[in-house]
Amino acid sequence: MKRRILFVMESLRIGGAEKSLVTILSRLSQEPEWEIELLLFQPSGDFISYLPRNVRLLRLPEAAMRMFGDPKLLFDDLLFFLRCGQPHLAFARLAYFVCLAWHKCILRREYIGWRWIRKAMSQLPGRYDTAISFLEKKTAYFVIERVNAAKKIVWIHIDYRHIEYDAKLDQWAFALADKLVAVSAACRERLLELFHLPPEKVCVIPNMVDRALIRSMSLESTAISPVEGRLVLATVARLTAQKGIDIAVDACAALKRSGVSVLWLVVGDGEEYLPLQRKIAACGLSGDMLLLGAKSNPYPYMRLADIYVQPSRFEGFGITIAEAKALEKPIIAADIPAFHELLQNRQNALLVPLDGASIAEAIQELHQDSEMRSRFIKTLGAETDEPGSSPYQAIRELLAS
Repeated sequence: MKRRILFVMESLRIGGAEKSLVTILSRLSQEPEWEIELLLFQPSGDFISYLPRNVRLLRLPEAAMRMFGDPKLLFDDLLFFLRCGQPHLAFARLAYFVCLAWHKCILRREYIGWRWIRKAMSQLPGRYDTAISFLEKKTAYFVIERVNAAKKIVWIHIDYRHIEYDAKLDQWAFALADKLVAVSAACRERLLELFHLPPEKVCVIPNMVDRALIRSMSLESTAISPVEGRLVLATVARLTAQKGIDIAVDACAALKRSGVSVLWLVVGDGEEYLPLQRKIAACGLSGDMLLLGAKSNPYPYMRLADIYVQPSRFEGFGITIAEAKALEKPIIAADIPAFHELLQNRQNALLVPLDGASIAEAIQELHQDSEMRSRFIKTLGAETDEPGSSPYQAIRELLAS
């Protein structure tokens, strides 16, 4: 009899965790011993089209999805609950909206709101051999409280030192989980430090990338045509403060002042899009740094780059670094713990302090030193292990145990 495996995720929007999940599901769905199901809180996102056909996609009841739906539809949601004879859920929806607005607009802090959301989260039907929350916070609480499974696993994609979280809720969820999976050693160390977990309870499995698929997808055409003599840089990231694109703008401005002609392609979308657009215009970089928006296939833009740059302030893993490595691109990245596990300074990349001047200096150095670039490319090309093989074997062993 097949073993039933459930994955729970908020959505399949464009992001590193989502991309890794789709890669994992594509591999697991080929295994005859497992029956794979995926529950999405919001059944949306560009990566849904990449799901294997034999992965069963589950939906939450409409009441649950409405609890954290579009704030603009609050009145419609309240009417829905009242018409369904569920005034307690109407109250919970309103309370969640008010608390969320208060935290976001006044306190400037994240609000999880599980105490209200859980009221619309009924027990998931059926029993699973393994249930996996592939993200932190709400999906983890749901798996722990609302899923019947012999084994429960929580995947951690972020360094908890750099995020806001509910310590009591996470301590409760982590205590009840059978296993925690951190995507890097730095993430694991932070979990052990903050939550005093038994070391054997937390393992490390890096995010999966499919090197062959990335190379194949990178061959698709784009509307971008690099100009000869112009240095092409690329960064793929969500446009949030975490990813440090504002620092990249400073670096681009410094390069322009130094007389270096660049075309910097930024692939991604997010809350910082308009502020970044304004900063780019204010620095006179509108023709030098392009915000291209989110792309389900960013690899053609990465392929165009002479140098790949990742100025993140912090990361759990840094999947775009792994993807740039797969494309054998010379890399300049912030000198942060997560990247130390993927890159070796001056062997296959440059790891630099996180400020515009340092990044600009590193770009000029790597651009001018053809021998260094060739050495980096040769080193990356010699990495014969497929970036998904070892993590996948660890995942198989985790599910089989």
